[in-house]
Amino acid sequence: MDATTWYGNQTDANVQGRNIGTLAVIAPLLERMKVAQIIDQHLPADPQAEYGLGTILSVLVAARMHSPVALVNVGRWAAESGADLLWNVPEAKLNDDRLGKALDKFFTQRHSILTSFALHVSEELGVPLSHLHYDPTHILFHGAYEESEAREAMPADETIPSDDAMAAAHITKGRRMEDAAHGGRMVHAGICTHVDEFGPLPIYGHTVGGNQNGPPGATAPTQPQTTSPTATPRPRNPRPTPLPPPPPTTHLTTHHPPPPRSVSRRPPLQTTPGSGI
Repeated sequence: MDATTWYGNQTDANVQGRNIGTLAVIAPLLERMKVAQIIDQHLPADPQAEYGLGTILSVLVAARMHSPVALVNVGRWAAESGADLLWNVPEAKLNDDRLGKALDKFFTQRHSILTSFALHVSEELGVPLSHLHYDPTHILFHGAYEESEAREAMPADETIPSDDAMAAAHITKGRRMEDAAHGGRMVHAGICTHVDEFGPLPIYGHTVGGNQNGPPGATAPTQPQTTSPTATPRPRNPRPTPLPPPPPTTHLTTHHPPPPRSVSRRPPLQTTPGSGI
């Protein structure tokens, strides 16, 4: 194959045809979001590595958006869909071992990478971040997760660590819900969403343990730890002072005396002799 094009004469022996389907939209979108570049900024590739982590994880993101498959089947999916041509990674190089190691590396910088995505997309697409809607939900898990451990409790006055300093969300039994039987294992995910006339647009998210729904999940950290020595945390908006209750309303009632009743009196009856009275 001499070159990769979006179309071509399939009768040519040097042209391989692929039905890429929605990858025609996904690939340019991931490129505009700079997924590979941002990942490589936070996770520089080993000079001896054949492919950067940004490229490998971009293929995995495309697989999840196009047709979710198990890690062991991503290589075959790439060959059938044309993703191996779009990202120039052959099927044999997209094995589950390489993908798993890339995910392990991503975990160590997950908060920083996701935050960089959110900031870049907001600037690239003009999405304001002044008002965000926080929407918690839950994700159910099926299988053996007895080894999942709870995160250590962090003091309220201590800076909450991020990235590799924070353990994964605890997959554990949560409160019973409509789609979760009693004892179902889950984690809770908090999604920060921008809402406009086009609908909701998820910008950022974080996960907490399955038994931390409600206020504990809403107050979990959603920003990475600041490492700059000159940076100062932004003060939280003070809670507005409630207005004093209005003074009691005094109803004045004016009593008017009833108007005097007019009494008409007839003149005395006059009698005349011979009238028969």
